[in-house]
Amino acid sequence: MATNLEFINQTKATLVTTLDVTGVFTAKYDAYQVHISTDMDGAGYFEIRLLQADDSLANESKYDMASLDLKSDASFQEYRFVNQNGGVGWRGIGGYLDDGDGYGFTLNVFNPFADDTYTIGQAQNGSISNGNLFGTKAIAVYKSTQSIGGMRVTNSSGQTHNYINVTTYGVK
Repeated sequence: MATNLEFINQTKATLVTTLDVTGVFTAKYDAYQVHISTDMDGAGYFEIRLLQADDSLANESKYDMASLDLKSDASFQEYRFVNQNGGVGWRGIGGYLDDGDGYGFTLNVFNPFADDTYTIGQAQNGSISNGNLFGTKAIAVYKSTQSIGGMRVTNSSGQTHNYINVTTYGVK
């Protein structure tokens, strides 16, 4: 993968439960890197729900995701979610938020706008859970060839994010 990042967009919000980042995936790039940071008082799994090129939710039950939780105080755990619907999307791709003060993760997205191949995601993060280090590595696929233009960033518990910042880069 190339290593030159070209800034596309930064989307910020405060006191929201979801944030739609629209129009960031186009035919200009095949690969994207997205940096997400947030602060949330509650706990829950991070979720990415894809938005079609017309900004509507990609709602088919074609979201698959596998993650490896890397905990400093316990054995590693694998999770797999198959054929999740758009109301769940890639649940857990950014790991688990546990009073996520300054929490963040990096998401790489491949071929989202292409209409002849699936959209692939790969993510990693580091955080604190119950005072212990907690990292996550994850891979995901959206098994549809529809053009994806953006994403909805949210969490599984419906908690309000005190702030959320999403910065998107195209990879040259």
